[in-house]
Amino acid sequence: MTRYVLSRLTSPSGAILCSLALAIVPRASAQQSAQEPPPKPLPEAIAQETQRMQGTWDFMGVERGGLINADPTRRDYFVFQGSNWQRYAQDQLLAEGTFQITDVGPSFATTVFTTTAGPERGTQRTAILRIDNDRLQYCYAPLGAPPPTQVASAPQFGVTNTIWQRKAR
Repeated sequence: MTRYVLSRLTSPSGAILCSLALAIVPRASAQQSAQEPPPKPLPEAIAQETQRMQGTWDFMGVERGGLINADPTRRDYFVFQGSNWQRYAQDQLLAEGTFQITDVGPSFATTVFTTTAGPERGTQRTAILRIDNDRLQYCYAPLGAPPPTQVASAPQFGVTNTIWQRKAR
């Protein structure tokens, strides 16, 4: 419709159509925006997601290459405190580092994890996270591969999707 209106600007009736379109469109946008809350500014959204990550998260299961392996009896957990993280396996510190959320979308947050201690020391991994109440999905690709674009695991992409449950406070 916009293309049609703009192509008719040279005639008087085209100018009238353009005026009508400009008068109608802002009202429709105002009605639509009243129904949907406006997105939060990125710094505010990042701060909120960072806050939601804080605490201890117990391992619940993993989906790798489309196959699910749930073993919640393992004593693996993540601890997020400020912008730092620690990963424990069988109650022993496995790795630690920092994290920075770089984007928050409607389905997940994109996060860069930098490992400062452990077997992958000095590496950075971009992962996507989704937090639903007390459940965290942490989805990542192998080191050096592009980050995942959805919170899921597909055999052809080598993506790993882990599920974590917030420990009771």
